[in-house]
Amino acid sequence: TDFNFLLLEFSQLGLSPRSPLSKFISQYLREFNIGDGLVIERIEGVATTVYLLQGKKKILLADLGYGYTQLLPILMKIVIIASDNGQRNTGFPTSYRPSVFLLEEPEGNLHPSYQSKIADLIIDAGERFNIQFIIETHSEYLIRKLQYHTAAGRLKPQDTAIYYFESPTSKKKKKNRVRKITIQKD
Repeated sequence: TDFNFLLLEFSQLGLSPRSPLSKFISQYLREFNIGDGLVIERIEGVATTVYLLQGKKKILLADLGYGYTQLLPILMKIVIIASDNGQRNTGFPTSYRPSVFLLEEPEGNLHPSYQSKIADLIIDAGERFNIQFIIETHSEYLIRKLQYHTAAGRLKPQDTAIYYFESPTSKKKKKNRVRKITIQKD
């Protein structure tokens, strides 16, 4: 998704700072040590400035590392999906229609510890907002964290499906270049 379009779509949600979706964003900004909150300012309807709150300071997103700009769109898109699929009875979503979110290499430019935290994020978003994730990754850290959550009982083995794709240029002559790997409960 084009980041400018995503910013516009996100800012049009008009989330109050106390809404559950704003709290979700703030929770994961803190989990990833990015900041305490997010401020998006539109300038005369033409430009957008993105700040991360760190304490009482507003830090320009552009002044932070590239990994932050990779992670922020994932958080924003989760909130947009949740907002679109929330069934409101009292003004706050009480349940969410099922949805699917495709992620391509969410670990890009992230420290290995943050790559494993992505697993925490997707599990939490899946549980809270009824989102199923399809993720293309090269991150062993993300996969290992899914294994950990399965062994700890947060996930069941059937909650995760891993498909390993052999390189088409591999010297191994295999009929089936796609292998399903199942995470066992132990």
